Amino acid sequence: MFLELQLNYLLWLQNLRTATDDFFTPLFLEITKCGEYFIPVLACSLIYWCIDKKLGVLIILSSATGLMVNHLLKNIACIYRPWMLDSRIKPVEQALHHAGGYSFPSGHSTLAVSCWGAIGLWYRKHKKILILAVLLCLLVAFSRNYLGVHTPQDIIIGLLTSLITLIIIYKLLNWCEDGKNRDLVLTVIISLISILITVYTYVKSYPIDYDSTGKMLMDINKSKIEALPKLGFVLGAFWGWYVENRFICFDTTTGSIKEKTLRAVIGIILLFLTIRISLMWKDCYGIAWGGFIFMITTSLFITLIYPWLIKMYTKKHYLRIGR
Repeated sequence: MFLELQLNYLLWLQNLRTATDDFFTPLFLEITKCGEYFIPVLACSLIYWCIDKKLGVLIILSSATGLMVNHLLKNIACIYRPWMLDSRIKPVEQALHHAGGYSFPSGHSTLAVSCWGAIGLWYRKHKKILILAVLLCLLVAFSRNYLGVHTPQDIIIGLLTSLITLIIIYKLLNWCEDGKNRDLVLTVIISLISILITVYTYVKSYPIDYDSTGKMLMDINKSKIEALPKLGFVLGAFWGWYVENRFICFDTTTGSIKEKTLRAVIGIILLFLTIRISLMWKDCYGIAWGGFIFMITTSLFITLIYPWLIKMYTKKHYLRIGR
């Protein structure tokens, strides 16, 4: 009964798209990008390098952890996408590229809360920022329904689980500041848990169902291989944070507005180059291991490599001035 209500809701949205000649579809295709990989990573990088280092850490660590938890839940529940459950549902074709694997819970909702929700949590005393952050999270979640790629239960659980994960990471980061070696303990524990989740999703058995034409509803290999890139994201984010926190300790507050702007521009260019080069690994080693290398390289660049470059430049700059 509950599933039927959800599918009828998606059909109603589908009819709305048809009745309005897809007038709002381009808007929601843009909104949904705020829950995809690129925009949250870009926002996180700029915040981490130029605005507030601690907030940047919260965003990238909660994003990495949230996506790993999301992957675990997807592969435990093994719930199919809406159009697999009801052939009447026709999702927006452009949205299918980022709608692989199982449906429950929504990865876009998870990443939206991990990024924009983290900003709202950090600036919760500023009502306008908090309201905008919450609104963006809800809009990203709704866009997944509007585009026909998720049911309401997918986005609701995606929002709730990622919010819980965000709060836990927020409290754990505060806990790390109050004791020696706690950052190492947290990094090791999260890394081990993520490795176990990856192994579990590779060795567990999956349901195999077919549609009326005899075609398999879900390619379980696609679901499995998503684990390694997410593991790479976790390892790169947490170990990069740990090493930077212990041995580099770059300061986001250093530099004028002009210097920070230049830092941001150079960082974005280098990040693009890192992503482009890292994507080659997918051609060499396949989506699974290539994706792992891509994600660990990108997250290490954000949390460790570029902060190190900033620290080295700042050090040489002030030494030159001192002469």
